[in-house]
Amino acid sequence: MIKSIVIVGAGLAGTTAARALRARGYAGRIHLIGNESQLPYDRPSLSKGVLGGAQEIPPLLMEAAWFESEGIELHLGDPVFAINAKERLVTLHSGLSLDFDRLLFATGMRPRKLSIPGGNLEGVFSLRNFADCAALRQAFTVAKSLVIIGGGLIGCEVATSARKAGLEVTILECADELLTRVLGRQIGAWCREQLEAMGVRIELNAHISHLSGERSVRSLVFADGREVEAELVLVSIGGDPEDTLLNAAGVACNQGVVVDACGQTSSPDIYAAGDVAVWPLRHGGRRALETYINSQQQAEAAVAAMLGEYNPVPQVATSWTERL
Repeated sequence: MIKSIVIVGAGLAGTTAARALRARGYAGRIHLIGNESQLPYDRPSLSKGVLGGAQEIPPLLMEAAWFESEGIELHLGDPVFAINAKERLVTLHSGLSLDFDRLLFATGMRPRKLSIPGGNLEGVFSLRNFADCAALRQAFTVAKSLVIIGGGLIGCEVATSARKAGLEVTILECADELLTRVLGRQIGAWCREQLEAMGVRIELNAHISHLSGERSVRSLVFADGREVEAELVLVSIGGDPEDTLLNAAGVACNQGVVVDACGQTSSPDIYAAGDVAVWPLRHGGRRALETYINSQQQAEAAVAAMLGEYNPVPQVATSWTERL
């Protein structure tokens, strides 16, 4: 009998799983663990409405009253220290230990950092959580220009928000088109045209040698010696699955947590969903799918399997954004 389920990660996949468990009639304990102290919130809004100032804070995924009424035991701002797969035990940084009959691992990704000199200068930002967004939004109020390294979905969305805030914006993309990895060349070309019409400067096949500056970033230097001034720099070059805890616990990982089409890992009582999970694809192969819709679908499939209903759901990469 399943009496206790621990969900590691209070983002979209983790919160969707908690909701799905109650919707399916599971009445046992649900522990939802999050690194941040805020209630689970809508992360995609960070690069759009929140960064642009239309929203002061990101919308909550579920109101506080829902967690209370559904008996979800929240552990916010208290990250997991270790997972013991054999003993089915999770230890938090506070020292609290939680046992589980099933565990869902939904920790998402960590932003990839620059591996070139100057990446740690002041004025260099990444965008992953609300604290990152608040810092970047504050910087927008005093700066006049922003250079974005990386022409993926986040980079393009931030470029739009920054232009609407009145900044001069440049996107530097190392590939020969925007968005090729996530949405393909045709949509990437369309997006580039829309951004350029807004006044965003875009340079493709751009290879950066280093960032220059004494304490704060002053410029970016290309491999060919050219230089572009920069008051602010956003590093948006993708992320790496946050699989360290399960890897240390002996669960199979390969650029993310390896799961079957129900979300089950190599440890039968542990499942994974969302950006951290390397999920089988409908047309063959497997990879982490960093999209909102896939995170929801995977969480629901994993919950069904945890409760004994095994319906394999190979994934298709599906994404969305807002009109520029």
